[in-house]
Amino acid sequence: MSHRVADGFAFWTFINAWAKSSSLGAVPVNVVSSPRFDLGNVFPARDLSKLDVPIPCPMKTGLKIITRRFVFDTEEITKLKPEVTAGSTSDCKPKRQVTRVELVTALIWRAHITALQAKHGRLRDFLLLLPVNLRGKTVPNTSETCFGNIFRFTSARFTADENRMKLQDFVDLMRDAYRKPAARTDQEFGDDAFLSTVINPYKEYCEELNKEEADVGIYSSCCGFPLYVDFGWGKPAWVSGIQMPFETVMLMDNKQGNGIEAWVNLDEKPMSHFLQNLYLTDI
Repeated sequence: MSHRVADGFAFWTFINAWAKSSSLGAVPVNVVSSPRFDLGNVFPARDLSKLDVPIPCPMKTGLKIITRRFVFDTEEITKLKPEVTAGSTSDCKPKRQVTRVELVTALIWRAHITALQAKHGRLRDFLLLLPVNLRGKTVPNTSETCFGNIFRFTSARFTADENRMKLQDFVDLMRDAYRKPAARTDQEFGDDAFLSTVINPYKEYCEELNKEEADVGIYSSCCGFPLYVDFGWGKPAWVSGIQMPFETVMLMDNKQGNGIEAWVNLDEKPMSHFLQNLYLTDI
């Protein structure tokens, strides 16, 4: 499915509605959570030709992309969780347990930065984009089954500092990114404010990509999405990710829903260093 049509959450909503409607009458059609196509009522079409929006192409020439799948089972995640808390160790805020997605993302991000440090010969800044599903987070509200591209990027920036390389530091950066305001489209803020909320993080990403003074990346998580769909003959043995033509990371639930598969797509040279650094335990 083309991303011009819809995002991943919409895709899996559609697939699940299709599966339930096809499961030999096991589920009444009138209770299926079918996709809703009323996004235009909330975000009317408008002329975007005057907007300075970069071409969405994060691919660099000359890269040989290597794809590796890493499986983090529930035992590994449980073992690491107590060593990382949400909230800086220097503040007085109550500590909250880190989520499995935050933990795995932080682990991969740190290994990615370390791999690029070996490539460049020095530690560099890193701008990370994290997609955020906007369903139920806009004003006016959008349905959980609304079909289309209803997400925005939030950005987390690592500033090169050897003293800020603990997993806790990366969890803190992600938590700060997710605390950024949700998109609003009501009269108080206006359509322009909503567009800025959606477009600005991606513009920042493209600017950093073009300047090449910092490293950039996009990590996506499908964890929590209904990936294991039953069309009536049982759930699949395995739902996999795919190889991507550019550097990116995608997280998916395992079949049991308590572990994570990480599909990491990196250039050949950084990947060799990434493999050496992923399981460092000096948290």
